[in-house]
Amino acid sequence: TNELVHFPDITAPGAWNVVAGGTASFYAGDFLLGDFSQLYIIDDVNNFFTLDTATGMQTAIGTSTPVGAESWTGMTGAADGTLYASSAACGVSSTLYTIDPGSGAASPIGPITGATCIIDIAINPAGEMYGVDIVTDTLFMIDPSTGTAGPIGSTGIDANYAQGMDFDDVSGTLYWASFNNGAFLGEMRVLD
Repeated sequence: TNELVHFPDITAPGAWNVVAGGTASFYAGDFLLGDFSQLYIIDDVNNFFTLDTATGMQTAIGTSTPVGAESWTGMTGAADGTLYASSAACGVSSTLYTIDPGSGAASPIGPITGATCIIDIAINPAGEMYGVDIVTDTLFMIDPSTGTAGPIGSTGIDANYAQGMDFDDVSGTLYWASFNNGAFLGEMRVLD
C-alpha cells in the first residue's frame, strides 16, 4: 500500500484515518523494540528508511540490496533489537538477512531451505521465526541464525501476491494478512 492508515480499533476499524499518501511501493516493514512511532521500511527500489507514524514523513537511512535476482518480501523485528528481512525470487529461492537499522546494510544469513517464495516472516518474543511460502502454501519455521527451515503445515488456501504477518506479543497469536487467490480476496487469518 502507499498510504499510512491508522486503525482506531483493529477488531472493527470503521472509518480509516489516512495520515499521509504517497506513490512508493513498500515491500517490507516492521517496528523495532516496541517503538510504534516509526516504521522501518524497504521499498520497491531497495531504499531503506523510517516512516513517522504520526505524520507519514519519511527519513532516508540507506540502501538495502537483496542477493541475485531476489526482491524484498518481508521484515520482522526481534525482541533483542535484531531486524530481520526476507527476499525471494519466487519459484527459485528465498534468503534470510539481518538489516542494520542505522545504515540499511543487508547481511545475508543464508538461504531459507525448502521454501522458494517466502512472502513474509514474523518472530515471536521467544525468538521463534515463521514464514509463509506462497509456492507451496506452507507455513515454515525458520532458524534465525542459519535460515534453515522446516515445514509446519499447509496454510489451507492458495495464497498469492503480497502478504503480511506479525505476532501479537501478548497473546502469542500469529496474524496473517493474506490474499486468497481462490476467492480472489484479501483476508485476515490466524496461523497455528
